[in-house]
Amino acid sequence: TNLNNAVAQGELVIPDTYNGYTVIGIDGLTRDLDMSGGQTYHTGVTSVKIPSTVKYIGDYAFYGMSNLQSVTYAGQNNIEEIGYFAFGNCTSLTNFEVGSKVSFIGEAAFSGCDNLTSFNLQSGNSDYLCNDGVLFTKDGLALTAFPAGRGGLFIVPNSVKLIAAGAFYDNDKLTSVNLNQADSASDYAFADCTNLSEITAPNLQSVGIGAFENTHWLNNASDKFVSLGSVLIKYQGDDKVLRLSDYSSISAFAFADC
Repeated sequence: TNLNNAVAQGELVIPDTYNGYTVIGIDGLTRDLDMSGGQTYHTGVTSVKIPSTVKYIGDYAFYGMSNLQSVTYAGQNNIEEIGYFAFGNCTSLTNFEVGSKVSFIGEAAFSGCDNLTSFNLQSGNSDYLCNDGVLFTKDGLALTAFPAGRGGLFIVPNSVKLIAAGAFYDNDKLTSVNLNQADSASDYAFADCTNLSEITAPNLQSVGIGAFENTHWLNNASDKFVSLGSVLIKYQGDDKVLRLSDYSSISAFAFADC
């Protein structure tokens, strides 16, 4: 259906039934194709109300709704899964409550939400915890999502061993991070953090694809061997023979520019 027809004065109310079927998921709301084949985003949406029948928010469901300010629920919040980039680039979103039943949050689900400075978590969630507005797995071993509206220096708690995929993706306010005891950073964990100029990671042992891609730190690195912890992130020399025994792992595309 055309989303524009469902928006009244900026509010999008998701129905609990559609054509006789119970609505249990939200997907494909974000974009319409225009006559040229391009995509247009529904910037007229300022608030969304979700019924208690919905359990899944799909990948890119609300992506690019730059004027979306609030997400509320008609009845109980029964969301179980939030997909990849589900709220990506919702730049006006200032607050988001993760429900008690959420058991999966996809990569970069809230990336580019420049005014989102903290998450809230409903009590009773058995899979996640929220500490100072940051989302972690319940055991505290993985950092799941960092609010894109928070900047400056962030010190990862001592308990964290893993930075999840896309956890800090596209945060242009973060300038310095200390990974502390974390030994792994997943795919695109800090990618497109364009103002991240200082990274301390003494215990890092492995990184995923593009974990530090397009950060100020990597873009301006001048060393021949660019590394963090025991990981070779990038080689930018011209040696014909290399000694790499000092590294526990080598990042994907570390030699891409050779």
